[in-house]
Amino acid sequence: MQTDPLLPNIIAIPSLVDGTVVEMTFSRRNLFRAVIIRSFQGLFRIRRDRWDVFDFEIIGKGYWSQDDQGSTLTDTIEIARVLAREKLSETSDGYDDKS
Repeated sequence: MQTDPLLPNIIAIPSLVDGTVVEMTFSRRNLFRAVIIRSFQGLFRIRRDRWDVFDFEIIGKGYWSQDDQGSTLTDTIEIARVLAREKLSETSDGYDDKS
């Protein structure tokens, strides 16, 4: 009997050793998230994760996996938010600006 993959866990916060998570922004269907991280040096880093269910039949759950090839850096939270939305708009799931 086939079980549907778990829905994306939108409350899971990534574990980091080089900073703290400031915010997370999600794509339309929550399949991608942009994570804004503040480094210990005070810079903001943006990375994009995707909800991964590739190994669901083996491990029985989905997980967040980094989707982009590195991070984007900036020095203000305002620019970090713009860059996070841009990273999400590049995905197949897109981003709707609800503001």
